[in-house]
Amino acid sequence: MQKHVAKGVAAAALALVARAALAVNPGELADTRVTNENIDREACAVWTDGAETKEGMPDPHQILWRRNGNNHSPYGEHFGKSGAKQLTQHLRYAFKEEIPVGSILSASNDRVSVLKSTAQYPGDMNDESQWITGEHLLKDGKVSRKEKGGFIVWVFPEGTKTRAVRYTHVAQPLDSDKRGWINTILLMPERRLSLGRFAKAYSNQYPKRADRLNDGQDNGLGGCWSNLEAGGDNLPKVSKDNPGVFWLAWPEPVEIDSLVFLHCGCSAAEVDVYAGPKDRDPGAAREGDWKFLKAFSGFEFNFPWTFPNFLNFDKPVKTRAVRVRVTGTEHCGHPHVAGYHWDDRRVVVGEVLALGPLGATEKHQAPEFVRKLNREIHPPIPIRFELPEAGNVTLVLEDKTGRRLCNLVCDKPYPAGKNVFWWDGSDDLGRDLDAANHGLFRIPDQPVAPGDYVVRGLYHGKITPRYEFGCYTSGRWVAGDNGSDWLANHGNPQAAAYCPGEGMPDGKPLVFFGALVTEGPHGLIWVDMDGVKRGGMT
Repeated sequence: MQKHVAKGVAAAALALVARAALAVNPGELADTRVTNENIDREACAVWTDGAETKEGMPDPHQILWRRNGNNHSPYGEHFGKSGAKQLTQHLRYAFKEEIPVGSILSASNDRVSVLKSTAQYPGDMNDESQWITGEHLLKDGKVSRKEKGGFIVWVFPEGTKTRAVRYTHVAQPLDSDKRGWINTILLMPERRLSLGRFAKAYSNQYPKRADRLNDGQDNGLGGCWSNLEAGGDNLPKVSKDNPGVFWLAWPEPVEIDSLVFLHCGCSAAEVDVYAGPKDRDPGAAREGDWKFLKAFSGFEFNFPWTFPNFLNFDKPVKTRAVRVRVTGTEHCGHPHVAGYHWDDRRVVVGEVLALGPLGATEKHQAPEFVRKLNREIHPPIPIRFELPEAGNVTLVLEDKTGRRLCNLVCDKPYPAGKNVFWWDGSDDLGRDLDAANHGLFRIPDQPVAPGDYVVRGLYHGKITPRYEFGCYTSGRWVAGDNGSDWLANHGNPQAAAYCPGEGMPDGKPLVFFGALVTEGPHGLIWVDMDGVKRGGMT
């Protein structure tokens, strides 16, 4: 804080510090084993351009949530060097004693891993064999180990213990700033399943912001859900009789044991669970469909920090929906949000996580209803083939006379070994051959007649393009002479086809190039294998 500051702002800031010192520590609620004393500052480091360094390393106290301290960087921190020569950079936070890690709640755009118990402390950050990479669930229910921005719950194998956590950032070659970014690391000993993102969020108050409650993003205080969009001067204050209300609903019952509020502009709430008819959509639940579960208080706003407030249930609950009735406002004292609650008429809630327990032998995966929705629904007829190596495959269907009936798949990558393509039993003979003249492309399929058919195919390995020189710029080489034009004057080549000599009048192979739009010069040309233009047409 600058020296010359208004007395009112200074007083508000001092009040904020005092409140932060007295705040309920979220690490205690999550039972984290990280403390001020067991952080090994000497072993904390950044790996960049082949060497460890302290340069570009955020203070661990600004990033790690701890049982006995919660001073934090309000907006996250970068790590590494902006102008690093190598694209991969790592950040390591280390501990003096081994701690159990089942899950890590994190806000970052980087991959998360922990040091194996068998690796030599503090670990070689660039040796992947020494680290266990966490995994998290994507919105489509798939399990991923890749970096992903936003609020993520990373899960580790049962019984994992570690003395270091590592964040890995892989920059893109054209990135002007190659540093990683990190905010909010909370190490939890239990494996937790993050289920909130698979729910649909509802609210009758400011409903167009309801999806912000579980979109996985830090929308900032101004972008969070609120019970009021604007105004509110004539409305009663937030209370048990006039709560801010939202709820999360799933298509099928899920087991959860806690909610986590991030950016929590309220001080108290009551949680209900859905107990209505099975055939009723919880999104349209009636008041009598809800059963009171538990009341919570003592939340901390703590703007601008992304403070995780845990609402722990007494035991896991299996339900199709949870409803939150926010019953109290919270004033954090920061001058930037002074008056934000409109005289206690407005509450704000950012991201809401719904966490469920993961047993020792339970597989880390999305609920069955998510996996069911994302299973591949395929046609009924299998066409099986085997590849000696991975490659791109083209398959066509012909009748016994060799007449082409259908182009099944074109240049699609498949792995080595046994593969299957599912065919719907139709041909594509009804394709519109005049499509180019009216801008529409449609293949009205029809079932083939019963009989015997032949599938022919070819494959090739991966084609790696290599830039050598620019082969084309739009425009004419010789004014007024279309024959000397390379191609169109309104764009670059967008299609190419190789024709072997067996199909050419003179027995010599040609390559055809086509452009989408031309005005005057040729839109289609053909060249020989030396690149000499042999003809063209507009």
